[in-house]
Amino acid sequence: MGKDNTFECEPIPDDLLPWEASVFTIENDAVLLVYSTRDVPELFGMVSRDLCRTWEAPFPLKMDGDKRIVGWRSSVVRLKSGRLGLFHSTTPQLPGRDGPLVFHTSTDEGLTWSEGSFVEDRFLIVRQGCARVLRDGRILAPVYNWVGSHLRDAEQDVASLCVGWAMFSDDEGSSWQRSHNEWLIRANDVCYDFIDGKGFRLDEATGQNLTQYHHLEMYGEPAVEELYEGRIYSLGRCRLGRFFMSVSHDNGLSWSTPEPTALASSSAPPMLAQIPTTGDLLVVWNQAEPEEILMGLSRHRLSCAISNDEGKTWKHFKNLESLDEVSYIEPPEIKVYQMVNWQEGYKQPIDQKRYTRAPGPVRATYAASTFVGDHVVICYDYGWRPDANTGKNKLFGTKVKVIPIDWLYQ
Repeated sequence: MGKDNTFECEPIPDDLLPWEASVFTIENDAVLLVYSTRDVPELFGMVSRDLCRTWEAPFPLKMDGDKRIVGWRSSVVRLKSGRLGLFHSTTPQLPGRDGPLVFHTSTDEGLTWSEGSFVEDRFLIVRQGCARVLRDGRILAPVYNWVGSHLRDAEQDVASLCVGWAMFSDDEGSSWQRSHNEWLIRANDVCYDFIDGKGFRLDEATGQNLTQYHHLEMYGEPAVEELYEGRIYSLGRCRLGRFFMSVSHDNGLSWSTPEPTALASSSAPPMLAQIPTTGDLLVVWNQAEPEEILMGLSRHRLSCAISNDEGKTWKHFKNLESLDEVSYIEPPEIKVYQMVNWQEGYKQPIDQKRYTRAPGPVRATYAASTFVGDHVVICYDYGWRPDANTGKNKLFGTKVKVIPIDWLYQ
C-alpha cells in the first residue's frame, strides 16, 4: 500500500502494447483482467486472487472447442442466471472501423466461452467495461459507431461523427433490440446559457429562440449506470469541453436529449459506476482545461469524482494520475475544442514549474472498474511516457490501481 492506502501495478508487459483493458470480479472475490494488444487482435485474461498483488499467468480467451476469441474492447457482465457475459469488438470491416459487436456467455467463470453471436451484424462498438446488467436482468450495452466516409479511416476523418444508442436483451443475449432513439448532441437546437439557468437564450420581447449555433456534435463512447425506479444515467464524450448526459426513464428504451454537465472534459471517454456500499455514482475521466486540450495535454490528468444526487452535482474531485497538482477544472464555455495538429499525438508540457511531474505519462485514459469488498479496482491505459533507461516513448501500457472506497470520499 502507498501512503494514501492505495496499491498499483502494471501486470502486463508494456512491450506487448496492451490497451483498453477491462476488469471484473469473479467468484471468491478474484479479479479477472481482460485485455488485447495493438498488434494481436485476440483477447487474453489474467486472474488475481489477492486483490491484484499477484497475478496468475495470462491465458487466451477461448470458446468451446479450443477456438480463440478474436477481437478487442471487452466488457464482462454478470447475468441474472449467474453466468458471465462477454462483449467484444471484431476485426475491422473498413479502415478505422471495428467489425460487428459479438456476445458470448460462460458457465465456468471465464475459462471457456460459448460460440459468439452478433449483437448487430454491422460495425458497432461498446467501450470496454461499459455494459451493464440491470436489476431486472436486462443486459444494456451503450454502443456507438462512426458515421462518415466509407472509404477512409472513420475516426481520423474530420467530417465523421459519432452516434450512440443502447442495445438491450431480456433473454440473456439470445436476441437483441435497440433503443427507440439515438444519442446525438444537437448544438444547433439549443444555446446553453447557464447564467439564467433556462438552457435557452430567448428574445425577452418575442420569446424567439436566438440560438446561433449550427453544429452537430458526437456523443461518443457512452457509459451508463442504473439509478432507481427504472431510471438510467448516461455520460458521453464530445469536443465541447464538457461531458453531456442523458437519462432514460423506461429501462433504456428511450433517452432524453443530451444536456451539458458541469464536468470539464477533453474529448475522451467516461467511466461510470455505482458504488455498491453507498449507492453513489463514481466517474473517472480526463479532466482538462481548454488550453491543455489545444496543446496536446488532454489526457495526462485522470480524475475521479462522486455524485450522491444521481449525477446532478459532483464533489470529492481527486486525481488518479496527473503531471500537476490541479484536481478540479472549472467547466469552460461550450464550444468546440480541438487539439492543434492533433495527428501528431500527445505532447510533454513545456511549463515544468506547473507540471512538476513532467516528463511523464501524457495518456492516462480509458478506465474500467470493478468492486471487491470495500475497494474499487480501476484499470486504465498508461502510456506515452519516457522510458527511464532509453528515453524513448513507451506508447502503450496498462495500470491497475486498487483504492479503498473511503479514499474516494476523503
